[in-house]
Amino acid sequence: MKKRYLIGLGGIALSGAFLYVYQSQFSHEPLLAGGVPDSAVIAHRGLSYEAPESTFAAYNAAAKLKVDYLEGDVQRTQDGVLVIVHDNNLAKKSNIEEVFPKKKKSFIDEFTWEELQQLDIGSWFNQAYPDRARDKFVNLKVIRLEALIDIASKATSRSGRPMGLYLETKLAKRFHQIEDQIVDLLRVKGFLDELTSSYKDSGKQPFARVVFQSFEKESLTRLKEIAPQIPRLALISSEDKIVREPNRWNTYLAEVKTLAHGIGFSSKDAQKYLFEGAAREGFFVHLYTVNDPDLFQSRTLLGTNGFFTDRANLLLCYYTRCVKPLEASAILQKIGY
Repeated sequence: MKKRYLIGLGGIALSGAFLYVYQSQFSHEPLLAGGVPDSAVIAHRGLSYEAPESTFAAYNAAAKLKVDYLEGDVQRTQDGVLVIVHDNNLAKKSNIEEVFPKKKKSFIDEFTWEELQQLDIGSWFNQAYPDRARDKFVNLKVIRLEALIDIASKATSRSGRPMGLYLETKLAKRFHQIEDQIVDLLRVKGFLDELTSSYKDSGKQPFARVVFQSFEKESLTRLKEIAPQIPRLALISSEDKIVREPNRWNTYLAEVKTLAHGIGFSSKDAQKYLFEGAAREGFFVHLYTVNDPDLFQSRTLLGTNGFFTDRANLLLCYYTRCVKPLEASAILQKIGY
């Protein structure tokens, strides 16, 4: 097993001189079920510890870090535009109360694309995290799925593979046939090919450029029907008792075995039998949302195959993929923030 190096939070946060370890072997990380790289670095809503989530700032910073996957939640506007928004509404993370006071708790599909573009989804971050505030976060906008695809299409991961997308069908039951619309757009953009032509020509092993994820079995079922070649992750909420009852856990795994290649659950629910059951049934496991190097280490020892993280720079260093200092603030400044 490849040796891992634990980088302390204090040293990363406070020191201007960093020691990073480079391993040329990282390009040979094994691939799991569906062609998903092991030890996956999944930028949860972008580099969202350092910049407002699901914005150009967060995603472009994560792309500069050369993560494996850019993660996002896909919803749809009233006029049919696929957008990247996590929350059911924008009450907490926008100025919607000022712009649309009567609709502050309305769902995303109750707004047109033009209406969403009137909202500032960056200033809340400055107010919540003054130590990470930046003037250029003010008036950041909701982005389309198409824009996220474009960011990934121009980037590569530190393994040398093209950068991937990790997409959740958010509230899928609310958005009729959203799976079909997502797949159609990815197909038009060339993201449903197993490999880009340049990577394929190199003779390297195929890998998954896109991973779908959902809490809803119906959505996973539809995704399997229309894009069976794309791996799928079954998400489990911490509120679901199956992660705390071994018998129900084994029953659940048997139920989703034909629908998913991987299982995703909260790091705080991590117990040995969850990983053992998943491995026995051939699933890979990705945990959410992990930002602490101590947890990277302990959860890896339990058997996780990668993490959703707001702090991709720390996870890259834990996986010994730091080629040069990756100070997040410097990257944001470099890309114009």
